[in-house]
Amino acid sequence: MPRFSLIVAAILSSLSISFSSSHRLHGPVRRPHRFSPRHDRIMQRFLSHRTRISLGSHSITAGNAQDRTVLGAPGDTVALAWSYLYSSGIPSANDQATDLAIDSHDGSVYVAGSSYSATTGFDILIVKFTSGGDTIWTRRFNGRGNGDDYTAAIGVDSSGNVIVVGSSAAVDTTDDFVTLKYSPAGILLWTRYYDGPINEYDDPADLVIDNANNIYVTGSSEGRDTLDEYATIEYTSGGDSVWMSRYLSARKYECDPLGIALDNLGNVIVTGTRFDTLGV
Repeated sequence: MPRFSLIVAAILSSLSISFSSSHRLHGPVRRPHRFSPRHDRIMQRFLSHRTRISLGSHSITAGNAQDRTVLGAPGDTVALAWSYLYSSGIPSANDQATDLAIDSHDGSVYVAGSSYSATTGFDILIVKFTSGGDTIWTRRFNGRGNGDDYTAAIGVDSSGNVIVVGSSAAVDTTDDFVTLKYSPAGILLWTRYYDGPINEYDDPADLVIDNANNIYVTGSSEGRDTLDEYATIEYTSGGDSVWMSRYLSARKYECDPLGIALDNLGNVIVTGTRFDTLGV
């Protein structure tokens, strides 16, 4: 059985945009995740000097350490600047990369994903690198339920703080949103949870940060009709909840958000999918 590890690679390219492909094996979840904006695709960002950071998974076949990854589009002429492989070291455990962000001030690279622990299950994992690929710090987060915790998205605010949103196993309910804020030095500044109205599954999808460093997170949350609804929350930079909005279509289609963005007036836009679960 292959196990999957987190891999990061920086590629110097003469092209302004190119795409990479890879395949990632997800860890076990208690409910199938139908869609996610981060599932089964490579997230790419650019540093100065057209350095591309590619995020994917690295398959290691037990026994012969065969490495398999695909970086770069067909026909690209690229040179690998640096790469990094993270593994928890537990046989047959999956360490999976989910998202990355880059600090626009100094080019630091932040990679977030999930890493297995024999005592706490999957934990949220965050690794900070210099633009040259040196590891600055690594942080693991185990939620209050001491169960599986998964990363959905990561961002960096204008002060260099790191924000991560993910799902976290709860104590008396099922998975909840968890939003984490770390300082540039890797100090956990605050943690916020969101549990929906019926204490069922809450699955975050994405986040965005505005110019005042307010944080907006969105995801799906089971509602009173046992259907998934959009759940979107604004937090201040200090972690105070400003507002929370839920959306379910008029015909009560099941709804799953996939992405969130802000326009130049500060309005929040969320997009996603809806499912005709009633057959009408």
